[in-house]
Amino acid sequence: MRKHFLFLLSVLAIPQVNAASISYFPCAEQECVQRFKDIKVSARKHINANIILGDMYLNGYGTDESKSKALKAFKKAGSWGSVEGNYKAGLLIISDDSLADKEKGLYFLRDSAKSGHKNAVYFMAEILSNSSYGIQNLEQANFWLAKAAEQRHEQVPKIIARLKSEQKFNEQNFPQTVVVLEELTAESPDEQAPLGYPAGALTPNGDEIEVVTVQTPKLGDLIDTGIEYYQSAPISITKNTTGTRIKGRSCQDEANACSDIPTDQFIRYYWQFLMD
Repeated sequence: MRKHFLFLLSVLAIPQVNAASISYFPCAEQECVQRFKDIKVSARKHINANIILGDMYLNGYGTDESKSKALKAFKKAGSWGSVEGNYKAGLLIISDDSLADKEKGLYFLRDSAKSGHKNAVYFMAEILSNSSYGIQNLEQANFWLAKAAEQRHEQVPKIIARLKSEQKFNEQNFPQTVVVLEELTAESPDEQAPLGYPAGALTPNGDEIEVVTVQTPKLGDLIDTGIEYYQSAPISITKNTTGTRIKGRSCQDEANACSDIPTDQFIRYYWQFLMD
């Protein structure tokens, strides 16, 4: 079981991206300490700054490592409507027995998955289909695995391969998933891939692929840009905040200008390299 929890922690600490990635690392240098202090101040007024703060606590960047404080920061972001905050809070809880019960972790992860967070959907399928996590539920796993397949998550074949090796993947246990896979197979009948499904079934269609060459920024530069942004950006947390800057609306409404997906350069970079 421990190896699975370590896997979840590695996902939190070193998120994977398409072509390049940046990961946090323990840092006690003065410049790291100052960045931590600046982000901590920004977190009082800006929703997504709490996610950066949580990453810093989780990895000991500019401060002592603290999973409990990281969780508090992620949960705070989630409480203001951040889908990413709930995603990270859920994974952290499930990965560490000392933080809370696994059902609580699923609560946060499920909330993020319901909002369409691709990796949250995948982990709902992985955790609920795998007895190693201690909260297996094949009926619910079937629902989320089908969703992950619909989203063409690249890790779906690995889940199916594991379930097949355990003799659990069949139409009785995973009816929705089987239907989705059959539909995907019908889209590319001439191409075969591992598990007997078409090569393109669980990946984006060719005309949906956009090739972008990106020069990976350094972590410190990325955080510095974020600090500069937060020091001048409109405050997103007030006593009346509901998760967006629109009174009475929440971040779950995709039409709202939620800080989950802002348009400024820093947040685009941060989400691309650290939060995908």
